Order: sequence, then C-alpha cells, then structure tokens
Amino acid sequence: VREYQTTLAVYEKLAADFPDTPRYRQDIGQTYWSMANSVRFGKVPGDPRPYLEKAKAVFDKLAADHPDDSQGQKWKQRIDGELRDLKPAVKGK
Repeated sequence: VREYQTTLAVYEKLAADFPDTPRYRQDIGQTYWSMANSVRFGKVPGDPRPYLEKAKAVFDKLAADHPDDSQGQKWKQRIDGELRDLKPAVKGK
C-alpha cells in the first residue's frame, strides 16, 4: 500500500498543478481502484470498499466535470458496478 500512497502523492500534485488535464485525476481514481484490488485479491488485508469509494468520488467528479470524456465515464460505470457487486460488510468485522 505504501507504493500506492507514493503514487497517489505524485498524481495528486500533477492534478493540482494541471487541473484542466483530466488524465491525472483518472490516474488517481485508477490508483484507488488498484489499491482495492490488492485487498480484494488477498495481497493486502482489509476491506476494499473504502478504496473503491474514493475511486468512485474521483470518477463521479471527473464525469461531472468532463461529460464527454468516454474513458472517465467508463471508469465511473466500472467502479459503480464493482461497489454494487461487493457483498455487504458484516457488522463487527
């Protein structure tokens, strides 16, 4: 997860420096998605949901800001689907 955090810091700086370039925000969302997959597929313990929710927030805003960006729209749909497909969290775990 540490490597992902380093990557996020770089993309967040690029997104802040170049706010009109949607690619950097896509990179942030995709990094959160990768973090979720590391958890989902057993490389890192934990719940993938928080990472997917962060990815969703990034892609929701990206889709709203750039409705003609087909890649952003595809990622938004993908993340929405993956969140729906996750089994509900069990209380106490």
